[in-house]
Order: sequence, then C-alpha cells, then structure tokens
Amino acid sequence: AIRTVGKVTFDETRVAHVHTRVDGRIESVVGELTGQIVKKGQPMLTIYSPEMLASQQELLLASRARDLMRDNPLASAAEHGESLFEAAKRRLTLWQLSDEQIQQVLRTREPIPNITLYAPTGGFVTERNAFPNQKVTPESDLYTITDLSHIWIVADVFESDVTAIKIGDPALVSFPNQSAPSIAAHVNYIQPQVDPMTRTLKVRLDAVNPGLRMKPDMFVNVEFGVATGKQLLIPSDAVLDSGDRQTVFVDLGNGY
Repeated sequence: AIRTVGKVTFDETRVAHVHTRVDGRIESVVGELTGQIVKKGQPMLTIYSPEMLASQQELLLASRARDLMRDNPLASAAEHGESLFEAAKRRLTLWQLSDEQIQQVLRTREPIPNITLYAPTGGFVTERNAFPNQKVTPESDLYTITDLSHIWIVADVFESDVTAIKIGDPALVSFPNQSAPSIAAHVNYIQPQVDPMTRTLKVRLDAVNPGLRMKPDMFVNVEFGVATGKQLLIPSDAVLDSGDRQTVFVDLGNGY
C-alpha cells in the first residue's frame, strides 16, 4: 500500500451560483444565511425589475393582438400575431420566469411585480451577497451554494510512487483519530506536473460524503492499494551496497 495525507475540498462540479438575468432591486431576502442548508427549488430572494415588468406587459399586449388576428382573413396576419406572442413568451423564459409564472400572468391578465429567484441546487450556502434594497445586475453573484454530499480529496504522492497509481484506482480514506469508519474513494485526476519543492504530485480522489463527516480543508489519511507480484524479501543488514553494486550475503552456517 501507498499511504499519504490528503486534504478535503469541495467538488467543483457541485457548486452553483444564484444570479438574476435582469437589472433590478432586491425587495426581500428569504434565503438562508451563510453556512445553512437550502433545498433545491427553495425561494432565495425577490426582485423588482422595471424591465421584467415591461416585458410582462408586452406579453399581455401580444396575447390580445394574437386573439384579434386569429379572425383576420389574411393568414399572414394570424401567423404574425402568433410569432409576436411566442417571441414575448420566449424573452420571459430566458429571463428565468417559470412556465407557471407565465401562465399566471396570462390567466390573471396582471404582471407579477416581484420575481422570486429559487435555489438551483441543494447544499450549504457558502457565500451570500444579497441584501434588501440592494441594486443587482446580471453580473451580481448573489448566493453560492455548495453540495457536500460528494467531495474531492487532494493527496500528495511522491514521484517515485505515482507510477503505481492510475485514474480509476480505488483508495481508502480514513480520519486521523479513527473516529469514524473509512470511506471508499477512487482516483479521478492526476496532476501532470511535479512540485519542485516537495517532489510530489497532486492526486485527486472522488468520494461520497456520508453524514457530511468530511469538511472542506480537513486533513485525512489516504491509502492506495498497489497490485504487485511475488517479491524476494531479505533483512536489510544482509545487503552490502557499494553504490554501483548490491551484494547479498547468505549465512550458510559454520562460518560459511
């Protein structure tokens, strides 16, 4: 086995950001604070956007125009009315207005003044930049949500040992104080460059995190199983190493 130390980090493919696609102002914040857990689809905040409000009004006008043009004897007029309606609906969809909200606008004939943004995934709130009455733009990073049910572990492996490890190999992760059962992991990336100071390479492992026991920046023990054939083992004091040649002395008894 090859044993080393690893550092827990979050899985970059399981990090989500909450953004708005229109300019506006935050009316209220209903999401959790930093460090708390949110569920997928949970409301995070409401935004008032004059641009979104105007686009909903355009949708209602396009809906009325479509209904009027349906009875027009010119087929092109009816098609034009339908295309205008679909274009207005498509714009709202691209601005993250859900199909249920669009149907609500068409059913009630009233635009929704405040738009709610929902959590795109479940996990921990690792960063919050949303506060009431704050002006926001599409570039504003309002929330960062990290799913820790799967994590990455970055282990340092000496260059002399890394040739025995390949992507997909299994590994065993344990806690330094043995406070919990070991966790199975597998190698999903090997850094191609050696650290000139430590003469090690970074080997990244992917693992399930049951009970969220492993936290980012926590140190753990990592053990790689290495498959080898039969080898001859001898006492180290039986070898005379001259530098160019290694000679093994065997005690045959009687001074021989």
